[in-house]
Amino acid sequence: YGANGEPYRALLSFQPGPIADGEPQYFIAIEAAVGGTINPDDSFAARYAFYDGVLRTSPAAIVSTDRRGNVVFANDEAKRLLGLRASADGQPLPQRTDWVMETEDGTIVEGDDLPWARVARTGEEERGLRYVVRFASGKQRVLVVNAAPISNPLMGAEVVFTVTDITEPVLAAQRLAKLAAQDPLTGMYNRRGLDDAAERILATARHNQERTAFLLL
Repeated sequence: YGANGEPYRALLSFQPGPIADGEPQYFIAIEAAVGGTINPDDSFAARYAFYDGVLRTSPAAIVSTDRRGNVVFANDEAKRLLGLRASADGQPLPQRTDWVMETEDGTIVEGDDLPWARVARTGEEERGLRYVVRFASGKQRVLVVNAAPISNPLMGAEVVFTVTDITEPVLAAQRLAKLAAQDPLTGMYNRRGLDDAAERILATARHNQERTAFLLL
């Protein structure tokens, strides 16, 4: 800000200085004013408003966090899907105490295995991670997570990820599989269901070197 209180853009230079009492010191120099005072209608402000609007209104859930899962940014869809408060900045993502995140085989995911912690630790992208999330309310959702490290962290954000809710397609596929294997009137296995069950039982018996018998009534 200038002496008259008007904001303006400036080119800054940061240089490391000596370490005093264990804390590093820095020198900051204003090299030049860039473009004079800030005009709300200038291209920089317009671009910022555009990208901010796209992120916040995107139909995809977008979240950025630090490695501990503290939310730096969450768009409207992320707040709705993950049950975050309207003002999510600085709010920790729910972890074990608020929800249970599991892999599809039922393994609970926590600590360093949580996607934001793993990506921050390894610096590698993670794509197509599927989790079953059980919320404190009793609601259960199946989510796909894509996560990536932020190359130039800002305001503490180290990881950005998108979350897609695939609960309905998964349930629909399970219903179709059940209809294909069971008689809709009795709920008993039909021929296809019996064949599939027999294959599983025989495979288990062969693996365990056990004898198996079938009795058909």
